[in-house]
Amino acid sequence: MASTFTPNAGYEEPAHGDQNWDAPLRRNFDIADQLASVNVALQVQASGGLNVTVNPGQVQIGGNVFPFLGQTTIPMVANSTNFVLVSNIGVVTSNISGFPALSVPLARVFTGPANVISVVDTRSFLGGPG
Repeated sequence: MASTFTPNAGYEEPAHGDQNWDAPLRRNFDIADQLASVNVALQVQASGGLNVTVNPGQVQIGGNVFPFLGQTTIPMVANSTNFVLVSNIGVVTSNISGFPALSVPLARVFTGPANVISVVDTRSFLGGPG
């Protein structure tokens, strides 16, 4: 039986019972790696101490498109879970209470007393063919 391919990313799905999965898995890892390198719009990254940066990108909220042309640096609160988001008026900001209903979540940032411990990406992309 022949392999099939997923409709969006084109991942190869070997047929049931197929014993030769090594080539399709390597190909799928290559596709995933390429997709990850393209998707950096509004990505949040630790940038030293209690700061994060948000990569350039744009977001649409209602009928308004808000472009962010340069990196935005945002200070985080120590020893907290920080929520980084684009507010309903198009401002990249953060808080420690959660994502407001009318916002675009970007990341949850966990901090220690003097630095960022980890960044969890919460961006949602609805792109694809069409």
